[in-house]
Amino acid sequence: MEYDIDDETPTGRQPIELGVLKSFEFVSQLRRASVVVRQFGAQAGEVYVKGAPECMKDICKPDSFPQDYDDLLAYYTHRGFRVIGCATKTIPKLSWIKVQKMKREEVESDLEFAGFIIFENKLKPTSAGVIEELGQANIRRVMCTGDNILTAISVARECNLIDRTAHCFVPHFVEGNSRTPLARLVWESVDDPIFQLDEHTLKPLPPPAEADASLPYDISNLRNYSVAVSGDVFRWIIDFASEKVLREMLVVGQVFARMSPDEKHELVEKLQSISYTVGFCGDGANDCGALKAADVGISLSEAEASVAAPFTSRVFDISCVPEVIREGRAALVTSFSCFKYMSLYSAIQFTSVSFLYASASNLGDFQFLYIDLLLILPIAIFMGWTGPYRQLSRKRPTASLVSRKVLTPLLGQIAICVLVQAVAFVAVRRQPWYQPPVVDREHSNSENSQNTALFLISCYQYILAAIVLSVGPPFRQPMTRNFPFVVTMMVALGISSYMLFDPARWLAELMELTEMDVRFEIFLVVLAVGGFAVMWVGEKEVFPRLAKAVGRLRARVRPGSGKVRKEYKVILEGMKL
Repeated sequence: MEYDIDDETPTGRQPIELGVLKSFEFVSQLRRASVVVRQFGAQAGEVYVKGAPECMKDICKPDSFPQDYDDLLAYYTHRGFRVIGCATKTIPKLSWIKVQKMKREEVESDLEFAGFIIFENKLKPTSAGVIEELGQANIRRVMCTGDNILTAISVARECNLIDRTAHCFVPHFVEGNSRTPLARLVWESVDDPIFQLDEHTLKPLPPPAEADASLPYDISNLRNYSVAVSGDVFRWIIDFASEKVLREMLVVGQVFARMSPDEKHELVEKLQSISYTVGFCGDGANDCGALKAADVGISLSEAEASVAAPFTSRVFDISCVPEVIREGRAALVTSFSCFKYMSLYSAIQFTSVSFLYASASNLGDFQFLYIDLLLILPIAIFMGWTGPYRQLSRKRPTASLVSRKVLTPLLGQIAICVLVQAVAFVAVRRQPWYQPPVVDREHSNSENSQNTALFLISCYQYILAAIVLSVGPPFRQPMTRNFPFVVTMMVALGISSYMLFDPARWLAELMELTEMDVRFEIFLVVLAVGGFAVMWVGEKEVFPRLAKAVGRLRARVRPGSGKVRKEYKVILEGMKL
């Protein structure tokens, strides 16, 4: 390459031509990359290394470091800057053949520390707002990064992922290291080391009496502190710590720094092992394993990560995360609503046919065609067009289809529909103009008063049941925002009312409708509206409470057969002081 060391004086330009003899790519375990170059015409070669500041002490000469190395590193990382360490050395009389035979350990040793490269990586404008929105929805937020742990804590506080006014505890080895089974950890506050956690329970220890607590500190409040873990400590806890400490670390850890790709992957799997549903956001090749392992993986780039992740955002910030959650919840609720509606549709039609079979009758062919093609099909299509609600709710939708929260309301709605049709079936038989079915083995016997009454009342039930089962807030937008669905409802109600009150002769003959007096027609409308009101109140108020009562009764009759609690909730309860 060519580099101008003097851009201001054209006559003083001295081009430097460097040739790359060998390079060693970045390795996440070593946390550094290096290159061997030689200037054109020179015999000596130069080695340049960049990497994590923590790894510089392993490859550089001790006397090459400034005395305030650690203080400077802590100063910049505490303020959220990304810091990269640089080192170099000269190899005299370096030939191309010799450098090809050199191993990485030989190249990256006895280096002279050159300095820091400091980056200011500002938060994107949407990050803080999205993290706050997720927190208000009671969704746990965890940072998993390859950056320095102090940088990660600073960024986490800046975006309100962790409380700015509370202590953040960081573990470090006081005996041994990440490869020592009998190593010992001390969990100290990054703000004031006098505050510590119990190494066995990860609960705050009482501060000494002489401590001057500059930050709010309430030992009885579990939420008043956070925990940040580095990759080497995470690895030791996974390999050598007790299962209890591992599980406690997983539920209270909010920042995981200096994590390798394998450690990110393993963190996702460990969180899933204690019943968390894990979503992961990443933008690089280092995140591919975690993106693939997560329940919901979202790539923020179109590079390698987009291949592993099921979702790829075209807007490269985390604003897509709540959008995916909203869409997912709306899709789940919509699928359950459609399941309940199709089940209720089958039950309504089965009830009509069963009542008519009891009197040697049935629905006509065009009646079946009208119900299936002109009522059910458009309703089923447009019912799912309602979009997600604009705000994330703390409440979460039911995840199990075969559960009392789904089946209890469904059975209740079926019972109401059967009762409404039974009232219509009995009432029509008592009318003076009642036209009974005539048994004829050669022809379909569908033109009678019972058929007309049950067909018309069932049409109202198909339409009004769709309104009852169209779930709105807090997971989907109100039904009125779904314009095609509203139009479908109005058209269906209009056609059904037209067939009830004043159908044309050709339509009455086609649908095999018999005449009824106006009073009974009004009675059918009142009956349908009354059934709709009962269904609405039952769906919103009665049946959810009934489902809870069924759950409590089941727990009393069969202790231990209730809902299995999430493991992480049990762990958190055990950690309460």
